[in-house]
Amino acid sequence: MKPRPNGRLVSLANAARELGLAYHSLCELIQRGALPVVRLPGMRSIYLDRRDLDAAIESWKEAAR
Repeated sequence: MKPRPNGRLVSLANAARELGLAYHSLCELIQRGALPVVRLPGMRSIYLDRRDLDAAIESWKEAAR
């Protein structure tokens, strides 16, 4: 299935690619609680909400100043 470029939920692999991070680095951020995940009922896959990604990026920019 091809990902929707403007879809709200993003798979971990696609999110890592879009952010320019290694998959394992993204998983570390999730484990540390820096990014919340979305689990759909009855499914094993984990997704990230684009809104949470945008908010995290903004907070990281603020922290770097």
